[in-house]
Amino acid sequence: MDGSKYVVSLIAMVTVSCALVGCAGGGSVDAPPQGGYEFAGRLLAPFQLPFGVAVDGGGAVYVTDAGNQRVVKFTSLGIPTLEWGSQGNGNGEFLMPTGIATGSSGNIYVADYFSGRTQVFDRTDGSYRITLAGSTGGPGNIANPYGIAYTRGFFETSRLWITDFTGHRVHMNTPTQGWSMWGGFGGGNGQFRNPCGIACARDGITVYVVDRGNHRIQQFSDTGNFIRQWGGRGDGPGQFEFPEGIAVNQKGQVLVADTQNHRVQKFTSKGVFIKQFGHFGDAEDPWGLNEPHGIAVAESGNTYVCDYGNDIVRIYIPEN
Repeated sequence: MDGSKYVVSLIAMVTVSCALVGCAGGGSVDAPPQGGYEFAGRLLAPFQLPFGVAVDGGGAVYVTDAGNQRVVKFTSLGIPTLEWGSQGNGNGEFLMPTGIATGSSGNIYVADYFSGRTQVFDRTDGSYRITLAGSTGGPGNIANPYGIAYTRGFFETSRLWITDFTGHRVHMNTPTQGWSMWGGFGGGNGQFRNPCGIACARDGITVYVVDRGNHRIQQFSDTGNFIRQWGGRGDGPGQFEFPEGIAVNQKGQVLVADTQNHRVQKFTSKGVFIKQFGHFGDAEDPWGLNEPHGIAVAESGNTYVCDYGNDIVRIYIPEN
């Protein structure tokens, strides 16, 4: 376990509160005000199945709250500042938001799983901007969008990747070339069984995809050329049980939410196992996890994990 290298805190919504409520490893924590945090004139509702998480360049944290059909924005230490969304098919409404990514021009991209679309919002106020769509039956036409990754760059080099959970493909969009896609159902190199999380390395041209049903990670070039894969079903180091989320840190290391093993594993950029942290446990257990899903790493080094089964988001803060 990596407990000696992190302080653990929670972004928790246990009853009607939303605050840092637990800590281990020598750090301090702020208790919520009496009765919970008041937000926008009311108490913020508890999480119900926090799914995806993203961090912008300023350190703000965005969480897709799948059970409540909304997105919630927090400060880096878990204080809510904005929420938007409700259940429905209209603009700005959701039918199970899953993956989330921050982009250029203040954009927030949200995968709306059951409505089969990806919506784009303004990160400052949560206002709806546009819905992304491709050609019918072709690239950009995504049955069930799940994971999202975005790499910044000049206009010509920015890229957006979206996994299609039931279509078993990865779709990519660039401003100049539009949509393309790769993959297909299967267990071979470059094939998928329900791809989930997706992350781009800091070089902007290396992409990692969580191949959930094949219990592995696949690495590609930005255009979908297969590079390598690692994993296999099991609970040993470097093995997975239906993994979901993935992120790349400042060192180029790959962190994977190993969902059904209730842990996070860390690898080199080439898939060599480094270490793991977490075990099955409830919200009161500082190192407990219950089906971790989304994962994101901030520039500060803070790692955010959606502890899906415990209805909280955990913050792993590197010790100085």
